[in-house]
Amino acid sequence: MRVWLNMGCICCGILCRIRPLTLQKKPARSKKTYHCFKNTREVCAGTTNKLCKLFMNSYTLTCMGGGEMGACLANVFKHSGHSVYVWDIDPAKRSTEKNVKKIVSESAAVFITTPSWTVATVLRDIRDHMRPNGYVICLSKGMTDDGKTMYHMMNEMLRNPHGILAGPMIAEEINAGKSAYGVIAGNDDVCRFAFDVFEKSAIRMESEHDMESVAYASVLKNIYAIIAGMIEGWELGDNARGYVMAKILNEWDALSDAIGINKKVLCGTAGEGDFIATSISNYSRNRMMGELFAKNSVVTQQSEGIRSLTGMVRLLKERNIPTPRILAALYNVFVHQQSPSELRGALNV
Repeated sequence: MRVWLNMGCICCGILCRIRPLTLQKKPARSKKTYHCFKNTREVCAGTTNKLCKLFMNSYTLTCMGGGEMGACLANVFKHSGHSVYVWDIDPAKRSTEKNVKKIVSESAAVFITTPSWTVATVLRDIRDHMRPNGYVICLSKGMTDDGKTMYHMMNEMLRNPHGILAGPMIAEEINAGKSAYGVIAGNDDVCRFAFDVFEKSAIRMESEHDMESVAYASVLKNIYAIIAGMIEGWELGDNARGYVMAKILNEWDALSDAIGINKKVLCGTAGEGDFIATSISNYSRNRMMGELFAKNSVVTQQSEGIRSLTGMVRLLKERNIPTPRILAALYNVFVHQQSPSELRGALNV
């Protein structure tokens, strides 16, 4: 009995000495986590992360379109250590004398920044010259007259992996060194590639697998941003703007149910986030067109929102979905040249 007691005391003494040691935890390494794929990627901060950045992938990329967004992206890519070609129908905006076939065949990815009504032509020009595993990422946010988004168009015309890049990314602000927020929509490979390309830039990335919903959200935000400009042109003030924005979001909710748009996408960065930025920015073409029309009742230029009205209304008719009142009024004013008073009546302002 005494032996067992002594053994117990000895064991307790050992445990008492060991236990404090086992409870001591090593300091946790800080880490940042990208919740963008099914398999979460963790990158340890500190020296290891800095070392990793030295060996980041550098790509050859092509921007199809040398306008504001195309030139902006090219600048972002160059500062991130990538090689960039810019090709545009205007020779003055091109960065190379090589033809499309040559630059596309050399590129890991092609970023399309042309207006949506030219995207089909761009896809026909590049699709037979892409590398088998080359990516096509479209930033155009519009809809064709027959109701196809850029998602539907790329699905029909491309064999290569492709995606959509949406979200509040105003070129002038990116050029000024301010942050932007992109949503890359596509499969896991497309998302990983986009995150890699923009790793060193000020464009903060999110990912989404529902390409169709992102495409629809981008179309809607451009259409309804026209109204934000018209409120400004009519000088109705901030109270009216808040009232109208609430009516617009209610109409979005009805459209999402009818068309089948993922509400998480519509209420997120690619939908409402981009809509807010487009509605308040002085750089937004859709907002500007609405403001000019409210003042002069004349459309002097095209915009993605105006060009998408015909396709959106046609899509709803083909699916036997009633056209919501605000959307119908926009369509009548800009497509059938009816009086802007119809839109003011629909908005009740």
